[in-house]
Amino acid sequence: MDIDDLPRLILCPLRDSYNPTLGNDVITTQYENGMPRQRLAGIGRPHRTPVAFRHKAIHQDYLLAFWRLYRAKPFAMRLILDSTDLQWYECRFVGDAQIKDLGNKVFEFAIEIVAKPKPLNLKVDEAVIWAYGQTDGDLSSFFNPLEKLVNEDLPNAVRELHA
Repeated sequence: MDIDDLPRLILCPLRDSYNPTLGNDVITTQYENGMPRQRLAGIGRPHRTPVAFRHKAIHQDYLLAFWRLYRAKPFAMRLILDSTDLQWYECRFVGDAQIKDLGNKVFEFAIEIVAKPKPLNLKVDEAVIWAYGQTDGDLSSFFNPLEKLVNEDLPNAVRELHA
């Protein structure tokens, strides 16, 4: 199913509420001596993480209604998982929901979810690693070549015109 066709959970969880375990597609066989043997077991093992929401009563009603409708179905949710950007992921609720009344009509809703990983793009990963090595870890100088031109070279050139 396409992510755009899934129902969307509009609320974002508290960023400090989730600490994802990324899906690991590697099977490792440990030996008494020497290095372990490893192989890929397939691609696409889901990420797992607890998530929590802290919100007012109106959002609690929405969240509970969403959970009741989609507790056994896939849905889309915005998370920061296998990149540094907030992105939509196909998710499922897999844990027991926990609700806490914090008083003054503020609630907390916590649950564990699984999220489908984004498709692998090994060419992009190789390019990032190559660029990181070429710049000794200063990727901004590689990915933003116009920065020096706009912030240094152009102001220096314009300054010379007014001399």
